[in-house]
Amino acid sequence: MLVLAAGGAAFSAGGNVKDMRDKKGICAGGPAAVRRGYIEGIQRVPKALHALDIPSIAAVQGPAIGA
Repeated sequence: MLVLAAGGAAFSAGGNVKDMRDKKGICAGGPAAVRRGYIEGIQRVPKALHALDIPSIAAVQGPAIGA
């Protein structure tokens, strides 16, 4: 079993909102580049968790926001 634990008052698995606003980082470029950035960037962790052969649990304090 895999247990992911977070510290602090809330957990955010989302991207950098400032980069999204400013179209920087994985949010830079046209629609195809942004899509590729999400697939190769943000979606790597959920895909890896989905591929596990063991159960996974997230232990967070407060709200859990994002992917």
